[in-house]
Amino acid sequence: MPPDKREKIKFLIVIALALIMVTVAYFRFWHKKGNAAPDKLAAPPSQAEQVAREMTIDRQSDERVDDRPTDVALPSVKRDIFRPLKIPSAVASRTKKNKTAKLKQTPVPNFKLGGTIVSGGESIAIINDRYLRTGDSIAAFKVVRIEENKVQLVSGKKKIELKMINDE
Repeated sequence: MPPDKREKIKFLIVIALALIMVTVAYFRFWHKKGNAAPDKLAAPPSQAEQVAREMTIDRQSDERVDDRPTDVALPSVKRDIFRPLKIPSAVASRTKKNKTAKLKQTPVPNFKLGGTIVSGGESIAIINDRYLRTGDSIAAFKVVRIEENKVQLVSGKKKIELKMINDE
């Protein structure tokens, strides 16, 4: 093919693509479907059709109306989803009795304090190779206080104080 013919084909392809893009842009951004000209041959709607159309619009608006007042704010509840819900007091008293009976039967476990990390924000204790913060539990004992060289644990009336052992 001679170069002039190739150039002519390229030019026609570019023109065709430009026309397609302009058409797409027109229908995408400027053309409104509701602005179409009414059909001049169609008869105007009768009075019965207008009443029926108004009734359907009224029904649709009635279905959308909600009986709740919109200015009433619902209470916001913030709950940690990973913690269980609180148990009613009657059930809780039974479970506490069972737990205290189980705790009295079990001997004090052998805890080994591996270290403590004390900072201004939160302190961490390493007990039996577990990282625990104040309030965490290990073997039915709750971590109450973490200091530089000791940790206090409580379970019911039992209190344990773990101290660091220096192996130097």
